[in-house]
Amino acid sequence: MPFITKTGFRAFGAVVAAYGVYQSTQTCTSMLEKYPPHTPPPTSHLWVPNKRDTSRPTYVPPGSPVTYYARVPASLFPQPFSLEEARKLWADAVLHGRLISLEARLAGWINGAKEEVEMKPGAKLVGGVLEVVQPPSSTSQLTTRWANPEGGIKFFETVARYGYPWRLMEGGRHDMPVERDRDDVLVGFSSAHDYAVLDGDNKVLPRWTEWAHCMFARFILDDGVKELQRRAEANAKEH
Repeated sequence: MPFITKTGFRAFGAVVAAYGVYQSTQTCTSMLEKYPPHTPPPTSHLWVPNKRDTSRPTYVPPGSPVTYYARVPASLFPQPFSLEEARKLWADAVLHGRLISLEARLAGWINGAKEEVEMKPGAKLVGGVLEVVQPPSSTSQLTTRWANPEGGIKFFETVARYGYPWRLMEGGRHDMPVERDRDDVLVGFSSAHDYAVLDGDNKVLPRWTEWAHCMFARFILDDGVKELQRRAEANAKEH
């Protein structure tokens, strides 16, 4: 291949890569501005670790519990507006958005788990990754929990004792709050991580990984909003 042609292909590849990085940066910047983080109140269940095992105490790091909100028109929900129905619809929209649906198919294939339709306590969702703690109702939003495999946790505990600077979380929680705000509705997605108290080292995931988790939560929220909009548009066409 002539030198000029090779150089041209390399230059074209560099331009495409640079454009991809630029677009990704712009998208992430937009998400950061669109969905700022909100710290749950101290009374929130997000501050309470999944495990209550005194032989292996766990804690929630100060910066871990976070909620992201989107403001949507109440017209996206069935009228007259019902908070219970809105919570059910929002939870279903998040769980059946494109991102979570893809994760559910992948996790289901790996775990061999079947998706449970009813959101009842103990039900397994997202390919067996999430377990329902509290279903959506008139008094509460959908609350779920998850846990990392013990093998991975133990491995990172071992290497952390030998100087590795990070550890893997035990598990965590997600919930999907819904609040009425005049003519609008605030829909959200929350996340919290639990870590074992070991040697008092306070080692957690590296910051860039936590940042990626938070950014993914924003994308899940955005995807849920788009799913709500798709359903509302489809319903309007039918009627």
